[in-house]
Amino acid sequence: MWDALWDLEIHSRVIPFTTVTLVPTEVGHESGLQEGSRFDARTHLGPLTIDDVMRVDRWDPPAEARIVKVGRVFGGTITVRLSDVDGGSRLDWHQTYSVHGLPDIVAWLAVPLVRAGYVRTLSRIIGSQEPAG
Repeated sequence: MWDALWDLEIHSRVIPFTTVTLVPTEVGHESGLQEGSRFDARTHLGPLTIDDVMRVDRWDPPAEARIVKVGRVFGGTITVRLSDVDGGSRLDWHQTYSVHGLPDIVAWLAVPLVRAGYVRTLSRIIGSQEPAG
């Protein structure tokens, strides 16, 4: 499951209108994600393009990762923990977010929509790794 969670091509396939790519830096561009590498979720909505640039702050596969949103539009963190449970896996995903230039109350009001979007996306990512029946 860990590999699927961090496969940027899978993210690009399952997140509508969005392409997720590594940002060329001296860290992690050739070998995939690791501490210090950056990636961008670029969303196109008609003529509008929004970049959600993130940096890998902690990388301890296959147990834990911490991602920090460092772009001009979005702030926040994503902390992911994966653990073995009764022959399966448990995924703990904790996220905070903000939109630069908007009051926190606006982000707070969007929590149900954002949460639903992440649940749907994570379900599709995890489902993409299940063997075909």
